[in-house]
Amino acid sequence: MKSVHPATNPIPKEVRTQVKLTVIDELKKIIRSRFDCANNELNLGRIDQITDLRRDSAATETPAKKSNFWPAIIKMAKDLYPHVKTVSLAGNELKSLATIAHLGNYLPDLENLSLEDNMIATFRDLDYLADCTHPLKKLRGLILRGNPIQAAERAKTGDDSLFYIQILKRFPGLTTFDGMTITPEMRAVAAPAAPPLGLSNNTEFPLLPRPVQPTFFDTDATMQLANQFLGQFFQLFDHQRSALMDWYDPNATFSLMINRERPKRTGPPPFNPKMKGAEWTAYTNRNRNRKRINKPTKQTSTLCTGPAEILHQLSRFPTSVHPLDDMSRFSVYAWQISNLPPSAYPGPGQPAPANMPPAIQISVTGEFYEPQEHTMRSFDRIFFLVPSLVGSKAQLAGCPFSIRNDMLTLRIYAGFDAWNPSRYPILPQAHPTAFPSILGLVEQLQQRTRLAQPFAVQCLQEHNWDLEKAATAVLQLQQSNAIPSQAYQS
Repeated sequence: MKSVHPATNPIPKEVRTQVKLTVIDELKKIIRSRFDCANNELNLGRIDQITDLRRDSAATETPAKKSNFWPAIIKMAKDLYPHVKTVSLAGNELKSLATIAHLGNYLPDLENLSLEDNMIATFRDLDYLADCTHPLKKLRGLILRGNPIQAAERAKTGDDSLFYIQILKRFPGLTTFDGMTITPEMRAVAAPAAPPLGLSNNTEFPLLPRPVQPTFFDTDATMQLANQFLGQFFQLFDHQRSALMDWYDPNATFSLMINRERPKRTGPPPFNPKMKGAEWTAYTNRNRNRKRINKPTKQTSTLCTGPAEILHQLSRFPTSVHPLDDMSRFSVYAWQISNLPPSAYPGPGQPAPANMPPAIQISVTGEFYEPQEHTMRSFDRIFFLVPSLVGSKAQLAGCPFSIRNDMLTLRIYAGFDAWNPSRYPILPQAHPTAFPSILGLVEQLQQRTRLAQPFAVQCLQEHNWDLEKAATAVLQLQQSNAIPSQAYQS
């Protein structure tokens, strides 16, 4: 009997295509049969009970429990009924809503959604719909009863007040929830508050008490020395790396760490280069990232010691171009370090003299371009510099410092907005000076309303720090019993 190669599918392609089309046709048939044209409603509840779906399922797992089932169903619903207003997903044993996270993208006109009698247990599960790229902007009615989440939240707080508040914060457009009408008082309690002190409504960048400082130098002399050193070092690093050998102390060390995690709040590089799978190959042999390298022998062997070994490693790195003509692309922090022991200083065979000038530590964050790979990289580099002694190689090479330690971190390109002051809003200047009076307002509102401090701060923020308006608003909410018990002082 002739064997079939494992990689060969014995079912002809045309048969497999026909089977696939048959499944799609069946699913579309089910969707059509469950659409109520008069009410513009699609009932996909308890879909596992449909015999046509269970008939071909030989496995114990029913089709609706497979991860690709619901995305396919929702995509077909979009193709058939893109403007459907009401959808029921009741009784489908949904534990997470990750599989329907694109509901708002595919059905943007959806106004009513039933998730009744599922297995949603936490707000994290619910956030797949609330905190996503395409939220349900037109959602007005939501049904969640029959899910474990409400009982779990009630067990934490003792009642349902905070549960309703959390639902309304996630779906602020709701007019009904579990058949209950959302009152203006309920909406007022759940409305997003003005941000706490130190935060802003800018979701991309936080509100800071002081402007971002792209550079820091403890003295003007440090600034001059650091800028001079970095300008000369990177110029040689880009164009004449071999000349840097004399810059390193005989006992100098060099270490490299690669961080391939993409930073948050960053987009692609300016020209979006095509990054190949081996774009880090030139660096990985010396990578000392301890999250990836656990063997002590490997950690030790990847540390370069002495000028010859350091330059041998640097010469193997790709050609680089640092944008020295635009210092806004660099963030530099430098300061002097005094009272180091004589052994910290280099010398051509003799002990360092007494009263040596202080050492300098420089921390620079920036970027460089690799012409051969057409790649931008971000980097952090920390130099520990000690003054060059008379007659030392560094002094003869014209460098006032010797590099005792050089630590380089390479990262995926992240731009230079992190230290751009214009990208970060700051608190109005009146806030820091008026801080004592703000605390006084909080205390007065607490005395008049018995609110706990976080809720008092929130209320004052909502009313632009007007004590009388805030107190009046609290009184109105108290009269309608719209404030949860947790908002009061214990």
